[in-house]
Amino acid sequence: MRQALYKFGLWSLLSLSLTACGNNERKPKQISPPAPVNIETAKVLDAPIYIETIGNVYSPCVVDIKPQVSGVLLKTYVKQGQLVDKGDILYTIDSRPYQAALNKAKANLAKNEAHLQFTNKRVERFSDLVKKEFISQLTFEEYQKEAKAAEAQVQNDLAEVALAEINLDYCTITSPIDGRISQFQVFPGNVVSAHDHNALTEIRQISPICVHFTVSQKNLQQMQRLKNKGDSKVDVILPHEEGEEYANDTYTGHVFFMDNHLDQTTGTILLKAEVENEEHMLWPGEFVRIRLLLCEKKGVLTIPQTALQLGQTDTFVYVVQEDMTVRMQPIKTGEKIGTSIIVVEGLQDGDRVVTTGQLNLTSGKKVFVAKDALHESL
Repeated sequence: MRQALYKFGLWSLLSLSLTACGNNERKPKQISPPAPVNIETAKVLDAPIYIETIGNVYSPCVVDIKPQVSGVLLKTYVKQGQLVDKGDILYTIDSRPYQAALNKAKANLAKNEAHLQFTNKRVERFSDLVKKEFISQLTFEEYQKEAKAAEAQVQNDLAEVALAEINLDYCTITSPIDGRISQFQVFPGNVVSAHDHNALTEIRQISPICVHFTVSQKNLQQMQRLKNKGDSKVDVILPHEEGEEYANDTYTGHVFFMDNHLDQTTGTILLKAEVENEEHMLWPGEFVRIRLLLCEKKGVLTIPQTALQLGQTDTFVYVVQEDMTVRMQPIKTGEKIGTSIIVVEGLQDGDRVVTTGQLNLTSGKKVFVAKDALHESL
């Protein structure tokens, strides 16, 4: 019985071994399919080198509209948020008290002018009599003194008339600049005071408008050279959502101010540029992109920034070879140029690099182009 069980066990083990060997022989070899990628070509071109930073738009002139005389605010002649020109009427204050004061000052002036005329004629008449001693010298001097006092009173009345005219003019408030008016803080019917610190509204200049931004200390000498040559142009770029009609609007300005010191906490220097802004697209308080042309490098090799991959010790790209396999190629890069970047070392003109689909790639991996054609322009 034991011998029969032993033979049965050997036979079972032999059957299992043969079955396992048979399964190994039938298993097909696993072949990795080509990976879909997009490819672009490294290209030699003349590359403009820019400083790119963030700037803030501000109005070069902001005016608080405050009353210069007290009285009832009668009427507004503009709407809130309206564009106004220099000299446009904004508000009127009840002018009747100031018109009355002007009339009174003119009446006093006329009275004292008549008195001055009389005293001058009296001095003229008695000038010969005092020589012939028909009147005393003391009396004549009193006449002269009275004439001078009358002349001084006329000068005082002229000043009173001028002041009354100024106050009357202040009853009509006009815009001192071209710009856009803000919301109203005081409405018609309220009494305003010449000593009130609160403004009726404010006006901000919109065109031309200014942008302030900072650049790093390492770019200071280049900025100084550009400013000395009078070639400090700057591009002001509006950020918008993709697909909008005015996406990436760009406006040209000129740097007119460079601060006299570096900020020690940030290592940057403040600059200001003026932009015409004729279409009023730039708005005070808005954040914009600033692009400042430093120089142009001739004959540099560039690739799209999307081709760059970060390794543990260096930066690399996947280069597509003639047999459509890829190899990992370490490179050294320079300045960024828009969506491209300068390659200093590691590639040659015409090398094809993978721009998308790098996730599952390794050296020797087979690839195919996901799009219909290669993009050779950067």
